[in-house]
Amino acid sequence: MKGRETDLRILQRHLSGRGRKVFPNQVVFYNGVLGLTDPALLPVPMVEALGRLGSGQRPDEPLCRQMDYLLHHCLDSNSANIGKHINDLPDNPVPKAHRAHYLNDRNRGEILRRLRAVIQYCLVRRSSRDAMEEGDFAALLEQLKRELGGASDTLRQTDLLTPGILANVIYEVLCSFFTQVRTDLARVRGAERRVEQQNSEYFAKVDRFGNRNIDRFFALQRLAGSNAVAANELACVYYYGAEYLCVEEGEGNDGWFRVERDHELAAKYFKLAAAWDPPVTSACWSLGHMALNRKIAGLDGEEADRLAETYFQYAADQEFTAAHNSLGLLEQKRGDRLLERLHALTGEERAAMLSHYRRALELWDRAGQDGWPYGHINVAESCPGPTTGGMCSPCWGRS
Repeated sequence: MKGRETDLRILQRHLSGRGRKVFPNQVVFYNGVLGLTDPALLPVPMVEALGRLGSGQRPDEPLCRQMDYLLHHCLDSNSANIGKHINDLPDNPVPKAHRAHYLNDRNRGEILRRLRAVIQYCLVRRSSRDAMEEGDFAALLEQLKRELGGASDTLRQTDLLTPGILANVIYEVLCSFFTQVRTDLARVRGAERRVEQQNSEYFAKVDRFGNRNIDRFFALQRLAGSNAVAANELACVYYYGAEYLCVEEGEGNDGWFRVERDHELAAKYFKLAAAWDPPVTSACWSLGHMALNRKIAGLDGEEADRLAETYFQYAADQEFTAAHNSLGLLEQKRGDRLLERLHALTGEERAAMLSHYRRALELWDRAGQDGWPYGHINVAESCPGPTTGGMCSPCWGRS
């Protein structure tokens, strides 16, 4: 779930925080919509009391203090923990319990009743400075429609925002969020099972042979069409070339069998590994470099660069250590092509060239920080010095 702003986080951002918002902070937001909607944490008599407090009746201060305590502490008083656990660790026990509670249709009526009570109470308890007015509700509705319209039927249909309607919106957005989480987890688990099956088959049929045993090469050839791990290794064999020991007992054919480099076959098997679900990340990275260095037959120019960028970006998204360095090499090459006709460049093209070089340096620095040594080497070799004649010229990028 990491890496993007979830619908739940978007909802929390619009409804909680300083200023004229429904909830004073994200602690109260999460405790209210996830904690107090759970009967185990807030018994029915307390819900009725909460409803009375939110109706504008004369406040019962001891009861208000009790409600305020629950809104700040019933799940977790640490704001960083609440958001992280629900949004980023969806398979942990507490998020799983909330998911099961919201996705049980029998709980809908009670959840909505509790949400309305929580919203009304929070609106009443806001200070006069932060109290929401009619214009604030209209602005909030517009923001929610723009960013969360796809997650709530109520949002798409309403032109008015009241506590009751907002309760329905919150409920629908959370149900949409939890449904997506469930789908994502099923997809991830399915992918993990497929990877485990692939690895088991590879270890049983290929890795049983030594690294230099000719039987390993034959096993790779047999398995590569249906196994991504084998396809990736066979692609590396064809890309770099290899030697295997051939032993024929009684025939006298002992010796080394050499596999010559073959970029066409390397690309074929890298593509097989990259097309698997999930793709082999190192195969994507290798294909990116083949495209970048024009080693894929029939692929050239901007089309090759776009393909390289697609594969490098996928590898970067999977936190492959060398990927940002490779994206930097791509930016460097784009800058170099403009540099070749420096004196004919327009002002816009010159700015684009410098932008490519700046981006290359940023990406190389990111790669170095991620632990890929060539990243910082590329940055260093691009800086002014004796070997560059005092010029800053990123022209020697290493992969």
